[in-house]
Amino acid sequence: IVKWKRATVTNGIWEIDKHIKWQKDFSYKINSTNPQVAYDKVNGRIFVANESQLLEVDLVNKTSKSINISGGKPFIGVGSQLLYNSVTNKLISYSIEQKAISIYDFALNQWSDIEIKEQQAFQHHNRYIDEKRQRIITFGGYAFHLL
Repeated sequence: IVKWKRATVTNGIWEIDKHIKWQKDFSYKINSTNPQVAYDKVNGRIFVANESQLLEVDLVNKTSKSINISGGKPFIGVGSQLLYNSVTNKLISYSIEQKAISIYDFALNQWSDIEIKEQQAFQHHNRYIDEKRQRIITFGGYAFHLL
């Protein structure tokens, strides 16, 4: 520990200066109701899925691509959610009401579930993906408390 010494910086670039103003990096119009959104915390990507397309936004490289899905469907509804599993490199769309999942395989460009099922309009819950144990943990919500 250096006591009573003065620290000086010449031409410093402070980290906080990079975060004091917001700037738009990306804008895209989604033409569907209740698109599902997931975040890849390892690679800095956001995924937005609807019935027929998957939008992938790379926040690090500031690029995006829209992928037309070749088969299957994610769950689309207010109570369904989308998660990214960095261990398996797959997207997991699930319905807490129907206790079912549809998995998107990037290599095959398709979801594992074939049809969209009717879902209630008054759902909400919180979720967490335990990648180590390969489990989705949900809690809270309107009548669908645990999965």
